[in-house]
Amino acid sequence: MRRITKFLFLLTITATVLLAQSDNLLTNGNFETSSQTGWNLSLYNENSETDTAQATKEIDTLSGTAKEGKGFMRITVTKVTSENWHVQLLDPAWRAKAGYTYYYSAWVRADAPHQVQISVYGDAQSVYTYRTSSSPFTVDTQWQELTMMFTADKDGAGAHNFALVLGFETGVYDIDNVVVREEAPPADGALYINGDFEKGGLGWNVQIQGDAEATVSYPEEGAKSGDKFCRIEVTALPEKPYELQLQDESWTCEQDRDYVFEFYAKADNDTSKIQVAAQTGETREWATLNSIDINLTTEWTKHTLTFSTGSIEGKDSVNVNITCGYNLGVYDFDSMSLVIVPVSVRPSSRIASISHSQPFTIRILPGQLQCIPGGNRYVNKIDIHDLQGRVFYSANFNGSKTNNYLLPRPSSGTWLIKLDSGKDIQQQKIVLP
Repeated sequence: MRRITKFLFLLTITATVLLAQSDNLLTNGNFETSSQTGWNLSLYNENSETDTAQATKEIDTLSGTAKEGKGFMRITVTKVTSENWHVQLLDPAWRAKAGYTYYYSAWVRADAPHQVQISVYGDAQSVYTYRTSSSPFTVDTQWQELTMMFTADKDGAGAHNFALVLGFETGVYDIDNVVVREEAPPADGALYINGDFEKGGLGWNVQIQGDAEATVSYPEEGAKSGDKFCRIEVTALPEKPYELQLQDESWTCEQDRDYVFEFYAKADNDTSKIQVAAQTGETREWATLNSIDINLTTEWTKHTLTFSTGSIEGKDSVNVNITCGYNLGVYDFDSMSLVIVPVSVRPSSRIASISHSQPFTIRILPGQLQCIPGGNRYVNKIDIHDLQGRVFYSANFNGSKTNNYLLPRPSSGTWLIKLDSGKDIQQQKIVLP
């Protein structure tokens, strides 16, 4: 089993999703009987048998304080360890279908403000393999609904399961009306399940880091389509714009394929800027596959980002992020769509793809970098960013053709320099003393 760490700087977006009990894949998620069949309270410590977390579970059908009906599950945690996942309540086995999306919903309260988390397990190798988890939720003495979604990539009963992580702090935790519901893949090939925000913020995250301050809501009037949209109101700016981002849903990318991300956006003024970027994960050093800067208006406007995955594949290997940390104000988003371009309809001029060769030369000069493309290449854009994808420099050259570009020199460290010709993207890493 893998350690579940707290996701720093993530603001979890919760949503009230109506999950009908008739659709529930769990047969005893309302705890109306004293049966605990299938529910597993996992207590674990990989370092010491004497330092195992301690907790008990019971069904309360007599106190009359359930969220609905008479019964609820009570977990009393009397000892925790350094790992929050050492106390988990795992749900009974349910049958997963690869490609289907599963929604987990549970009502939770505690004897005092405590953090909890939802995690997902199971892959082709083992039902115990850690897959992903939500940001921590803070629950208190009032019933609160917690939700999470996950798209299965394995078939079978018990292939995946959700777990409620209760090992942050000692205390008493009550759980009621646990629901797992499935939803078939979109018929049109779209990769987002909740791109229209009709389920509130389910599946989407807003990262708020450093000095940034923002609130997130899902108004029911004024949507571009449907009934809801996502609104981010920025009230304090971060030191770096990328410290405030709207991050897309989890999805699985295919190798050497082209993708199109489309969305509608507007702001409360005509001076608000955002940046949209497709980025790889940590194992590929947060490389930016493509990005665009957009100046929003006060009217709903459609925007598009295209990118290619090259050799990258796998779940959560690429994500699309929208940076909102440039200006104070209100940012509205709706009708988010991510689709894979069918091979048969790819344009003859391919969407730019990453090449990891080094066809251009970088010379380190006092206070500057000299970029020499070589091969009489056309240059549309040059970017310099760090290993986390934070852009230090970006300039458009509109297809110029010269063999000498002088660029500002960033501080000491490791940097990625990306040269975009419009047909492909060449990238190389440099280390500055």
